[in-house]
Amino acid sequence: MLLLIIPALIVMMVCPLPCFAQSNGSIITAENIWLPKAAMPTSRAGPGAAVVDGKIYSIGGEIRGGGILGINEMYDPTLDRWTTKASMPTNRSQIGIAVYEGKIFCIGGCIYNFTSKQWEDTAVVEAYDPATNTWETKTTMPTARSRLQTNLALGKIYVMGGDPDQSLNYAYDPVTDSWVVKAPIPNVVTEGFNRAAIYAASAMLDDKIYWIGVTSFTYSMNLANQMYDPATDTWSQRAIPSWHLLPSAGAAITGEFAAKKIHVIGQNSQEHYAYDPASDSWAKSTPLTDPRHDVGITVLNDTIYVVGGRYFYSTSTSVHQYIPSGYRGIIYDVPAPEPTQTGQPTPTTTPKPTMTLTPQTPQPTPTTTPTKIPEPSTSEASTQTIIIAAIITGIAIVAPTLSLWKHHQKHK
Repeated sequence: MLLLIIPALIVMMVCPLPCFAQSNGSIITAENIWLPKAAMPTSRAGPGAAVVDGKIYSIGGEIRGGGILGINEMYDPTLDRWTTKASMPTNRSQIGIAVYEGKIFCIGGCIYNFTSKQWEDTAVVEAYDPATNTWETKTTMPTARSRLQTNLALGKIYVMGGDPDQSLNYAYDPVTDSWVVKAPIPNVVTEGFNRAAIYAASAMLDDKIYWIGVTSFTYSMNLANQMYDPATDTWSQRAIPSWHLLPSAGAAITGEFAAKKIHVIGQNSQEHYAYDPASDSWAKSTPLTDPRHDVGITVLNDTIYVVGGRYFYSTSTSVHQYIPSGYRGIIYDVPAPEPTQTGQPTPTTTPKPTMTLTPQTPQPTPTTTPTKIPEPSTSEASTQTIIIAAIITGIAIVAPTLSLWKHHQKHK
């Protein structure tokens, strides 16, 4: 019997460390859950979100009762801390956003025209360089649009859908700073109320762009999942979920630290589904506990970050990180500090009239390959505590067994 007990005790002593996902603050278990992170300094809806060199940038958006922003705030996940960077030159919300060779391209969006007293879409394109904290104006889009889908594939930025014409598909070349018209999104019906521009999400995986959105809403909602191949400029139909879904934001898990999936979040974050392109199938996933729409969304090391948003007329500072099933990467678990500014001048806001705002089409996920963050070491004190606890537990199990064994030997 001792031959069985001693190996079991040894396993108990060494097992705790590798049995859980590691973080830089503690040993935790996390899978298919949302973790709250430090709030953004500025409450807003409709920001664009992107990742460069392991940092998350939240740019532009709208504030409650205030106006349109050009604010640019950077989040460091290793410190769970936000800092303010140089503001976007043109204040706007509902932008498309993509990263190319370390620069963040902010495309289109909506602004408020003081002369006409009207909301207007814009064709403005501005690129931010985090390395120099500077902005540069680029060639404008052929058509002004907001609430559009933006993805980087094969060295080009593809801009799809949006308000007012949700069928448009353009390709932008960052090297030549030029635009080309591509095959439009098929089966989209333009109506008085632009449902497809409002309810749509997209993501890029394996050089294919997936557009998931409402194509029409005449008598009933028609939802489509359409795959675009930039290499051939062609579209094909894919499976749609069997559940009700009004797409609001989309992001792709690349397969480096978790299974390849496209995650789609619905209105008010109560719908969260995962699409598997390999099996062409859908599965339900964990919804956000903090319901909101008009969020910014991006991916870092195969975890999804959702920033800001709106719930009814209240804008949000909330930030959440989604840990997918079977995640094999690092989860940072540090105390959330109070939101802080870096002392830069407060960005100017554009006042806006009272109006009923509609949910945005989310910004797409940047397609840069996630950079694996160096794994931090577990503290010596935490390791000793775990080992001591394991030894005590083992002794508690072994002692009664030894007593029974001795009793048995004595009465043989």
